[in-house]
Amino acid sequence: MGEEEEERLSGQYRLEVDRIFVEAENQPAYPLEDVFKYMYANMPDDLRKQQVEHEKFLQWKESNS
Repeated sequence: MGEEEEERLSGQYRLEVDRIFVEAENQPAYPLEDVFKYMYANMPDDLRKQQVEHEKFLQWKESNS
């Protein structure tokens, strides 16, 4: 493969990566609470604690806005 062919392919790959990045950035926000709800059938205790801490943080954030 020649240098020109590599540059052409590199440009095509760059465009494809940029397109996919823009597509991903334009997806609607994923609700973080879904991570807690749907990650496990039976939520482990450490994840339950993280959920409580997350909820406390959100309450704090809301009260300081």
